[in-house]
Parts: sequence; C-alpha cells; structure tokens
Amino acid sequence: MPEIAPITVVLISRNRAAQLRRVIPAIAQGTLRPSEVLLADDASDDDTVKVFEALCRECGVQGRPLLHEPGKTSFRINSMRNAGLRASQTERLILLDADHVPATTHIASHMRMLDRGRTTMSFGPRLESANEDGSGPVNFMWGHEPYGSMSPSTNEPLPYWELVAGSNLGMHRSFAAEIGDYDTEYDGGYGYDDVDFNCRAAALGAMFYGEFDAHVVHLPHPTSTGVRNGTRNAELFERKNGAKLRYPAIVPWVTHGANWAARYALFREHGSAIPLHAEGAPPEAGEPSKAMTRWASSNVGGRFLLRLAFEKLLGRFGGRGS
Repeated sequence: MPEIAPITVVLISRNRAAQLRRVIPAIAQGTLRPSEVLLADDASDDDTVKVFEALCRECGVQGRPLLHEPGKTSFRINSMRNAGLRASQTERLILLDADHVPATTHIASHMRMLDRGRTTMSFGPRLESANEDGSGPVNFMWGHEPYGSMSPSTNEPLPYWELVAGSNLGMHRSFAAEIGDYDTEYDGGYGYDDVDFNCRAAALGAMFYGEFDAHVVHLPHPTSTGVRNGTRNAELFERKNGAKLRYPAIVPWVTHGANWAARYALFREHGSAIPLHAEGAPPEAGEPSKAMTRWASSNVGGRFLLRLAFEKLLGRFGGRGS
C-alpha cells in the first residue's frame, strides 16, 4: 500500500457519481495517498455521495463528505472550495474538481512543491480525455494549460500568471486563511473567481510553482452552470477590481461539449468553429498532440493573462508581480 502523505484532497462536486468511479481509484493508486479526501458536494441530486463513500471504502481511502443544502445558484463552486479549506485537517491541501483524474505522481509532486514554504501555491497541467468515460486518447488542450502550468525550471516560479487556479491547486491551509475565502459572489457563473483569489495570494507574496508530474486528466461533460460563458463573472471582476480581463476564446471551445477529436475536425475545416486569426497551418492529423500544443501556444495565444496585464492588475491589490 502506498505511503500516506500529510495532505488533504478536496474534491469539488455536483452530480459527479460517474466521474468519481475513475477519480477515487486513481487517488488510491498514486505513489502517495492523501491523509483524507473530502467531497465538498453542492447538493447533488444523483447518487454522488453514496458512490463516493462506497468507493473510498473499496479503495482503502479515508473519505469524508461535506454536504450542503440546495442554494440559489446551480453550482456554488466557491462556497464548496471554502468549505473544503475550512474542513481540512492537514496543513497542506489540494483543491481538485471531482471530474479530474490525477496522475499516479500527483500527490508526490504537490508535496515536493509545497516543501518550498507556506506561501507556495502548487499546481499542474490539465489534459483532456477524448470521451466522458475516460476512453480514447488524451489531448494536451492545445497549449492553453500544459505549457502554462509548468515552471521553466525547478528553481523558478512561473514567469507568467496563467494558472489552472480553480482546480489542481495546492496550498498551505494557514496561508489560505491569510488570503481569505474565495469570493462567493462568483458562484453560479464561469471563471474569474480563480483570478480574484490568486491576485490576493500574489499580493501577499505567494510563489506559484507547476510540475507536469502534478497533472490531471479532465473527463469532459456538460457544464453544471448550463452555459460556459464568463461574461457575467468578468463584469463582476471588473466592477470589483477595476480591471477588464477576458479569457481567450479558445478556452471554452476546447474544454466542454463535443469531445476534442470532433472539435479538432471542425478546427481543420476553418469555417464553422471560431475565428482564430492565426498564421500558418496547424499540424496534420495524426501528429503528436504536443505539436498541436506548440502551434496553438504560438499562434492562438493560449495564455490567460500576459505578464504585463497581471502586473498592472496586481498593483491594484498592493502587491507585486512574480
């Protein structure tokens, strides 16, 4: 049996019974196991909680559900994150969506990065499974996360703030308390809650580190909020912080709905998808997905926030850029 590491994994969940059947066994099969897995569940109306408890027993994982009554929005993701942060019984914890299947090296990698100190924020890339059940090949998300989620060397923080910050994010509980809660005003909408939280973290001197060994594989599914549209939350962020930010259009395009193989076929047609305004031709079908990733990263602009934009924004929080 793998060694138990003093770290808690918080799974953010709503109606994720099917995905948990892949996620919990993957956690159990890691080179290190967490002390505890918390299911921060937002009033699931399927058998998510029962499946979670049964799988934890079967896999020998210490699991505990954090149950919530139905609320005003369809998915209170930030309320669930806050519940997990407060309930963790270890100093170290990882926020992870319940549809993210962690690599076998996931816990060990986060532990290694968090060894750098209490103001460290650790994370890894999110890859994309072709199908909801985890079958088929895994894609590298066309550059907007894998390369942007790895530090340039083992001794340097990221030169750009472009994190997969809402999930697969590790931290020290005491530092998280100093940062303050995730802002629940963003609940029910898509995005910018992570930008808000991590700007506050960076303003307090957080150092962000990413390793490929901490990667997860996302199981695609329909969105919990109905539409993957960040307009409402972007406007909320601008109203609160005086900065106008927009995720690249390619982000929602490759992460939800039809599987990535179908979207790649549409992409190659250069017509019915989205205007990418990119120069050059993408790699031919069948080439390694890393080649597609490199092309997209160079031509599509697969970064959430460029360094300059982040430094300007961070100035509003009274902090400094990394």
